[in-house]
Amino acid sequence: MKKNTILFMILGVLASFALYANSDKKSHGHEGKPGDRMMEMLDTNKDGKISKEEWSAHFDAIDMNKDGFLSKEELDKHHEMNRDKMHEHMHDSMKKEKK
Repeated sequence: MKKNTILFMILGVLASFALYANSDKKSHGHEGKPGDRMMEMLDTNKDGKISKEEWSAHFDAIDMNKDGFLSKEELDKHHEMNRDKMHEHMHDSMKKEKK
C-alpha cells in the first residue's frame, strides 16, 4: 500500500510538471528548461536541491481533498491556479516597467 501511495504521488507530481512544462512558455514569462522552472517552484529554501519535504509539500498542495492521491481534476485545478498566478505576476511586472 505504501509503495502504491508513493508511486501515485510521484506520477501525480510528474504529470503536474508535464502539464506545466507543455504550456505556452511566453504566456508564463519563463525562459529556460522545464527543470529550471521545477527547481524554482519546489526549492523553497533555495539551496539548489529539492528535499523530500519540499517535494511532499508540493504534493500536499495539489491534493486538495487530502485523500493521498492526485486526480486529474486536482492536477487540472493546480495547473490552472499556477497559470493564473503567473499571469498576475506578468501583469504586475509590466505595470512596474511602465512606471
